[in-house]
Amino acid sequence: MTDLLDSFGNKVDTSGKPIPKNVRAILNSGIEVPCAVKYDGTEMSSGELVRRYLVLAEVNWYKYWVKTLVVGEWPSDVKFAFNVGKDDSPETWHKTAAFKYASRMVIECEKRIPV
Repeated sequence: MTDLLDSFGNKVDTSGKPIPKNVRAILNSGIEVPCAVKYDGTEMSSGELVRRYLVLAEVNWYKYWVKTLVVGEWPSDVKFAFNVGKDDSPETWHKTAAFKYASRMVIECEKRIPV
């Protein structure tokens, strides 16, 4: 699998494998927000090469947090990353609001797609 850059500098999944579908964020208020997914390259995880996708949700982080992330179709070789703001140093990450959100979030998979 090769990561290619398009004219905007975004990575493109050229594997031809299925991509995650119907990803939604359910907020602590009960509101369901449809999410976009964006290919973010590959990485080694437990000795296997996995594709990484960013989950993009437009949320007012000052008022709400994601209680549940629901994935309609989740290919077995995909790992998700959820961007909740600017990067913090590893030493202070556990003290951030983003860490608190991420540690409370539940991920539900409706259908796992073998790849």
